[in-house]
Amino acid sequence: MSLLIEFKKLKRTGFIPAVLIGGILASAIPLANMFFRSNIYLERSEAPLQILLSANWNPVALLNQLLMIAAACILYQIEYADNGRDKMETLPMGQGYAFIHKFILLGLSYTILLLMEAAALIICTAKWFTINEEFYPELLSNLGFLIILAMPSAALMTVISSACRNMWVSLGIGVILLFTANVIPSSGYPLSIFPFSLPFRQVYLTKAAEISGYLCISLAETVVFILSGVLYNRIRRRLQ
Repeated sequence: MSLLIEFKKLKRTGFIPAVLIGGILASAIPLANMFFRSNIYLERSEAPLQILLSANWNPVALLNQLLMIAAACILYQIEYADNGRDKMETLPMGQGYAFIHKFILLGLSYTILLLMEAAALIICTAKWFTINEEFYPELLSNLGFLIILAMPSAALMTVISSACRNMWVSLGIGVILLFTANVIPSSGYPLSIFPFSLPFRQVYLTKAAEISGYLCISLAETVVFILSGVLYNRIRRRLQ
């Protein structure tokens, strides 16, 4: 029920149009790339999905992360507007649960983005390559991998947005963290598990022995950030 209430709140914001329009723009990247530069990729011998991801995933992932940063800021901006959150603190309802519901909405939004982009990859493969029996299992495994690796940054942005009354502050922090992830080298393992670096990783560029490690690290980081957010919101309520 609370999740439905959180969803209804979004109707008063630009959250849903932003996610959908952003998903369309991100999905257009591989389509435009293949339309204008297909001769470059058709000569390669790798699997179609590997070719498409290696050629397009970095800009697509960057746009996805920017959208999730903005979406997380919108989720809490509607709470802080007109002192709405201060009024909610007087009600017998836990802000920790509201935090979890907002994270779930953010994770679902990211999943929708990936599904839209997967549809674009299917169109590209059907038009310029050949869809074989291995394509869909590979696509699903890549989707699962990318969804899990994106959850730490989504959870961290939810924590940041919940702590910042001014949306522009949380937006600025998120953008700085994102571009820091793009500046620092991600070849070393400690730096590659930075939450905003994980969504840029691809299955094809990850050693088979390291895939399970990245999945476990991503899940652990997500749990830590969620628990931190819940704890912060409970402490914040008691101090007010």
